[in-house]
Amino acid sequence: MLKRNKPVEKVRARAERGSDVDQFALGLMYLNGDDMPADPIVGAQWVRRAAGNGLADAQFKMGSLY
Repeated sequence: MLKRNKPVEKVRARAERGSDVDQFALGLMYLNGDDMPADPIVGAQWVRRAAGNGLADAQFKMGSLY
């Protein structure tokens, strides 16, 4: 499903271009502190973007964050 071996910069670039999968992956990276300091606020913002784009996994995660 999600490829966790992408460098953060590639994930961020794709997320900023609108890839819902990469937005979700970046959000999870921020939430979990994977390859960066954890930042739950920024993580939730990226997950919310992916959820808004219709990614079901991101919608589920947003529900669990609330």
